[in-house]
This record gives sequence, C-alpha cells and structure tokens, in this order.
Amino acid sequence: MQGQTEFDCLVTGATGFLGRALVAALLLKGASVRCLVRESSSNRLLLLSGPAQPSRPQILCGNLLSPVHTCQAVEGVRVIYHLAAEMRGLPATIFAGTVVGSKNLLQSILRARPQRVVLVSSLNVYGLANVDPGTVVSEDFSLDERPENRDVYTHAKIWQEHLFREYLAGSGIELAILRPGFIYGPKQSQLPARLGFTLGGFLFHANARTPLPLTYVENCADAVVFCGSEKQAGNQAYNVIDDCPPTGLEYLDQCRRLARAPHMFPTPFAGLSLLCYLNRLGNHWSAGEIPLALTRYKAASSWRGHRFSNQKLKSLGWRQPILTKEALALAFPRPLPTEQSVELPLGSAA
Repeated sequence: MQGQTEFDCLVTGATGFLGRALVAALLLKGASVRCLVRESSSNRLLLLSGPAQPSRPQILCGNLLSPVHTCQAVEGVRVIYHLAAEMRGLPATIFAGTVVGSKNLLQSILRARPQRVVLVSSLNVYGLANVDPGTVVSEDFSLDERPENRDVYTHAKIWQEHLFREYLAGSGIELAILRPGFIYGPKQSQLPARLGFTLGGFLFHANARTPLPLTYVENCADAVVFCGSEKQAGNQAYNVIDDCPPTGLEYLDQCRRLARAPHMFPTPFAGLSLLCYLNRLGNHWSAGEIPLALTRYKAASSWRGHRFSNQKLKSLGWRQPILTKEALALAFPRPLPTEQSVELPLGSAA
C-alpha cells in the first residue's frame, strides 16, 4: 500500500455489535478510522450508512487469518482497537478466528509499531471457580488456569490475552486490555450468560438477585475510546461495567417488555450442579453424541453470585456517558399504548 494515508486508528471486528458503536464514537471525536472487514460480512455497509458523521471510515476488506491483510491493515496506524473474535462455530473455528488471527495481527503490529493497542477481552477470563460467592472481583484477580473446563470461547479469550502480553512485552508498544461485562443495547436479543443456563427455551437461574455485570453498548464504546487516548491507561487491564447495574430479575423484567424473557426456573446452585452431573452422564453414555455443554467448574465460575468492580477505570476519570436507568430505557423501550378505536355515530341521511 504505497503512499498510504496515515490513520488515527484501526478497528477490527468493526461490524459487530460493539464494533459499530466504537466506529461511530471515534468518528464523532474526529478520528480517522480504518476498519478491517471480512468481504463476506453483510454488515459492512452499515459502517458507511449510519448516522451523519464528520467523516466516513475506510473499509479494508480482508481477513485476520491472512498475514498480508494484517500488514496492510496496521500500516500507518497510531492506535489499534482489536475487537475481532469468533464467538460461534466449531472449536477449531473459534480458536482460529480468535487466537490464530490475533497472532497474525501481533506479528504485523511488531513491524508497524503503533503507539498503543487496545484489546477488548471479557470478564469471563477470571478464574473464579474457587472464589467465595459475593466476592468483589477486581483486575488483580488472576486469569483462569483451567479454561479447558469451561467453554471454548472463554478458553480462546484467555489464550488471546496471554498472546498479547507475551508479544508486546518489552516492545515499547502500550497495551490496554478491557474486560467488559455483558454488552447490551437496542436489538440485542441475547441474554447475559451469568443469568443462568438456558435449555429449550427455559432458563435455570441462580442468584437472580445479584447485580449483573452489564455495560450499555455506547458506554462500553466510550470506555474503549477513553483507553485508547488516555495517557495513563496504557499497560493496564480494566473491568468495564456500568454503575448501579440491575439484578438478574430486574433485567428479565426489562426483557419482558419486548417479549424476550424465557420461562424461568429459580435454581439453587446445588440444582445447577445436578444438571451438570446429568449432562456429564449423558455425554458419557452417548459416547459424546450429547455435548458436554455444562460443567460444575463452569457453573462455579459463572453462577455463584460474584460481583465485579469498575473502580480502576473510574479512578482514571472515566464516567459512563449514559446513566444505567436511561440506558435500560433505551435498550428496552416501553411499547406504545394501543390506539383505542373510537366509534363515531352514524350521520343522518341527507
């Protein structure tokens, strides 16, 4: 890419739920933005057809699995926001998209030498299976050392964090790692995984009165931009959670406005442990035909009522731009009242 114009930032995963909000936030701040987007992505045109912005992003079609594409993407960029990760598919697909793609990007980063890299990770990376329920989890907690006992996505995200720290250590390139809670917003149909275990349209939930670690999509995007520009934010990890988050029951009440709440079964942790045991038996008896979707280790990591702190990010001066009460109203608008038909009297014949 000879004579290429320099850009303030590169965004990978730009067509995702958070990615689109991040690109919009960067453009509103006057940044020049390049987006590495898969050619097959049906959402790439949304980046160009969104609300009016001071400028438009440059769309670079490519794939993180191609070293050529990653070299082109990072050239002349000052800050890299890495959001791309595979969340669904076969284990090999998730690892390739999240870990192998990250390795290609890091090799290109070491050649291009941007000023800072911002990696968006997840709260799920913490090892909490043996941490007391109700414990407030800060960034000082270690990453899970047994991620293979959880789900493939969490395993891949932990590997991804290790890769970024290993490659950028001693390079002089600043690394900021953000670990958001569940990211919600308009048209987000998924439920937070920390609510419980969903099976066949039924939700088995425990500790539904515990505040959920949530962040509204625009608040999360603002935190990502903040950590890309704030001088003191480099070489640290930060939890991204909104203040005063709703409990699980309160969040489900909001979902009911849009008819998104499943049938619920309050389930103590012992009940979830029984489901884990039955799943393991089914997996064994079926010789793997029934997938091992639920383990007691995963249940202990996710559903014992841990709380998460956002004080480290706030200590740098970040404040969520949209208050939680307002964010919930935006994500779950009240349905408009049904118009009542008015029966008019028949006029007399002329």
